[in-house]
Amino acid sequence: MIRAADLADLAALLEVERACFGADAWSDHVWQSELAGSHVIDVMANGESLTGFAIVMLAGDDAELLRIAVAPASRRSGIAQRLMAHALERALAQGVTSMFLEVESTNVAALGLYETSGFAPIHQRANYYGPGRDAVMMTRALAKVQA
Repeated sequence: MIRAADLADLAALLEVERACFGADAWSDHVWQSELAGSHVIDVMANGESLTGFAIVMLAGDDAELLRIAVAPASRRSGIAQRLMAHALERALAQGVTSMFLEVESTNVAALGLYETSGFAPIHQRANYYGPGRDAVMMTRALAKVQA
C-alpha cells in the first residue's frame, strides 16, 4: 500500500535510506526537515514494514523527483515502478506538466526505471556527485502517465 509518510516513519525511512545510499544518505536532521516540509513523501508499506519511498518537490508547473528508494530485500518486485507511477499521478493531479530528476550515470538500475517510466536524458553534469561521478539530468512530460 502506498501512503503519505509521517514522522512516525522516520526510523524506517532512515533504515531504507542508509541501506540504499550508504555514504550519500541524508542525515536524521535532513529527514526530519523533509517530513516537516512541503515536499510530497510517499512510502510503500506492507503492514508495519516500510519497503520503499519516493520524494517529490512541486514547484509551479514542474516537479523534481528528489529521491526514490527500495529496501534491498524488496527490490525487483515492482515497488519502484509503483512508487514512480504514483508520484507521476500525484504530480499530474497537482497541475504539474513536467517532472525532472538527476541520477548518477553509473546507476544502471535507476536509469532503466526512469527510461521505462518515460524519462529522457537532457544533460550530463560532470563530477556532480564527486570526482568521476557524473549526474544525468532527465525529464518527461506529464500529459500521459503510464504505470
